[in-house]
Amino acid sequence: MSTSFVAAWNKPTEFSMTTDPENLDAIVIDAETQSVRIPEGHTVEGDLIVRGGKVDVRGEVTGNVVAVDGEVVLASTAHIYGKKEEIDQVFDWIWFESRRLLEKLWPGGRDEGD
Repeated sequence: MSTSFVAAWNKPTEFSMTTDPENLDAIVIDAETQSVRIPEGHTVEGDLIVRGGKVDVRGEVTGNVVAVDGEVVLASTAHIYGKKEEIDQVFDWIWFESRRLLEKLWPGGRDEGD
């Protein structure tokens, strides 16, 4: 099973974004530069996960901002209520996916101090 995780990680990362569809009005997506921007004065409710690209936060995110095989850039106007994570190693990715699965199975079991 660990071989399949490593094989999945070694595949070229396609640019993609995961968030609540209601957030799309608050996000600027540029597929050409493989970047996602939250402009100043806009709010993304919940988590924002971007694979294979850059996340440029100038506004607010009420959840976590995660870049898998990418980077998170914060402007001075940015505010993230959750965590900022950049995952660029296979073991970080496995840990991140495991935590996401556990949070889905046991919502509300997340410690605010994490």
